[in-house]
Amino acid sequence: MTTEVEQVPVSKVVEQLEAFILLIQNSAVKFDPRYILKVFRELKSIRRDIKANDLIILISYVYPSKCPTAEYILEILKPFSTGSLVILNNKSIESMILDDPKFEILPEIDLFIHLLVQIFLHDLGETKVLHEFNGKVIQKLKSYNKRTLDYIQAKVWYYIFRSSELANDLINIRVELMNALRTATLRHDTETRASVTTLLLRDYILTNDINQAYNLVEKTEFPNEATTSVVARYYYYLARIQTIQLDYSSANECVITAIRKCPQTKNALGFLQSATKLKILIELLTGEIPELSSFDDKLLSRSLRPYSEVTKAVRLGDLTIFNNAIETFGASLKKDNNYNLVLRLRQNVIKAGIRIISLSYKRISLKDICIKLHLESELTAEYIVAKAIKDGVVDATINHSKGYMETDEISDVYSTTNPQDEFDRRIKFCMQLHNDSVKAMRYPMNEDRRDVDADTQARERAEAPKQTESPRANREELPKMSLKQYQLIRSYMREKEETYNRRTTINYSLSMMMIFLALTYASVPIYRAICQRTGWGGTPITDKNRFTRDKLSPVSTERKLRVSFTAETSGALPWKFVPQQREVWLVPGETALAFYKAKNVGDRDITGMATYSVTPDHVAPYFNKIQCFCFEEQRLQKGEEVDMPLFFFIDPEFSRDPAMRNIDDVVLHYTFFRAKHDQQHETLFGNADSKNEETTAAHST
Repeated sequence: MTTEVEQVPVSKVVEQLEAFILLIQNSAVKFDPRYILKVFRELKSIRRDIKANDLIILISYVYPSKCPTAEYILEILKPFSTGSLVILNNKSIESMILDDPKFEILPEIDLFIHLLVQIFLHDLGETKVLHEFNGKVIQKLKSYNKRTLDYIQAKVWYYIFRSSELANDLINIRVELMNALRTATLRHDTETRASVTTLLLRDYILTNDINQAYNLVEKTEFPNEATTSVVARYYYYLARIQTIQLDYSSANECVITAIRKCPQTKNALGFLQSATKLKILIELLTGEIPELSSFDDKLLSRSLRPYSEVTKAVRLGDLTIFNNAIETFGASLKKDNNYNLVLRLRQNVIKAGIRIISLSYKRISLKDICIKLHLESELTAEYIVAKAIKDGVVDATINHSKGYMETDEISDVYSTTNPQDEFDRRIKFCMQLHNDSVKAMRYPMNEDRRDVDADTQARERAEAPKQTESPRANREELPKMSLKQYQLIRSYMREKEETYNRRTTINYSLSMMMIFLALTYASVPIYRAICQRTGWGGTPITDKNRFTRDKLSPVSTERKLRVSFTAETSGALPWKFVPQQREVWLVPGETALAFYKAKNVGDRDITGMATYSVTPDHVAPYFNKIQCFCFEEQRLQKGEEVDMPLFFFIDPEFSRDPAMRNIDDVVLHYTFFRAKHDQQHETLFGNADSKNEETTAAHST
């Protein structure tokens, strides 16, 4: 093992990497992530110059001898190192590891070195080696639990997913990403949570699992305080998901946010191209034509050429140009994963053509429309024109018998609220942009903030008006009291308070008992009245205010309903109770009269009371009775037989209720019970009769 670092020549890249290690060390000690962000900003300029030899020298500065982490990293870097480093002083790579390294092995430094190896292998194009190396990196990530690793973990997970994407192993990496998302959420690692969320969305989109991606968006909360590049990717993926699910308005807002938050550098040019392409398609799908300036950018004009041709076809409403654009640039559109979205524009091209025709001609035949739009037949043209009229694309009417379309008079748009709504939308957008800009501003930390707050509070106390002290606040004016007197007064006050509390509790208890007792006795008549007024529980409505003239007008166009009658008696009531007719036929609004027959077959006078119900239950609100014998005491003498009339009608609203379309049969059921006070009356008079008989027998003897 070597003890001097000077034996190995140090390049400028190694010196820069050492400076990065020092910044990361300061970040871990001071808990300030700005040092790590500075490292990532400066790493972009030298990442292409990093060689395997530079990483080997850096590892020798960080890891001690016989370190397992250093051993497997060196095994990865061995095939890519040049011979000059090994031949120097006839020392092998393993012998360069120092017994006393220059830096302490912190988790932040350890993960940063793994990140450097990932970047080196990725830039070198060694996808297979990187994919194998990431298996050990995932285990390393699971072994650490520190908040200061947030930004480094986010970068590491990006290259883990990138290697899986290049290796076509997107399904297997989902489990690790979901575990990482759960861990980052529990630890409140904002950057890692945001990065892993965007990686999962990209995974689902690449595998066409759009429903899974939508569920992830719905059930997770994305941290908007993450870095703008990650937030831009999230809004881009969200816009693509919403576009596929036909939510174009929300997708347009998301893609505009993604373009606005995209870093304005050359490194982000690819993302800007993809977002601009999606924005153009969303505008076309919503029926708008993108501005010509969108295609004039020198950095984007070449990649946007296919979309320029598609826009031209939609603007002119020419299917020929549209089909030629798809045939010419189909491969490019498929590479951008926008081919299916472009195919949706065929209907927009046809609608644009129909709109141009409607503005040019007051009346035009369907045959001419078929020829101008290159459609298959006049029937297809008629269908498409009808669909355009229904969607509000054109204001016209179709004469089906004569086969032509006639355009209506064009109304003035400024007589509507559309201009006002558009200005309101633009003003809200500008205000939101201003608010986001203010929130994004970063102010320097003030180390003396505590002193400033203390001075401010002291100044407020000094400036506050002084309150005059009350005479009671002066203890010298209070009469002196002995301890025994104080204890007696306190005991007396406690007894008074306990007595008051006991009386209050008793009063509350008695009040609640009386209330519940009253509700118990009143529950039956209250429930009966509510049922009769609303029709709950299959109870017909007997409210007299509902018997108006318009309610008693038969609905002649309505089908006839069959109302059947049934009856029964309680086992304690020796009556015979039957309907005199089995059914009647009537329409809503028509009155009907029916009779029931009741006969007392017992050996004494009996008082009974009838209840009723309607089947089906939901017909009860429409069943109205003008005259009825229910809920009224009916006293029949021994052997007496009476006819009980029933006069009713069905509310005409029955015919306008969609829920009653399939109702053709209604059953009215009556049940007679023995009145409760009749039993008490019988018991009372029975005892009196027995006493009279005993008295008569005694006199006779």
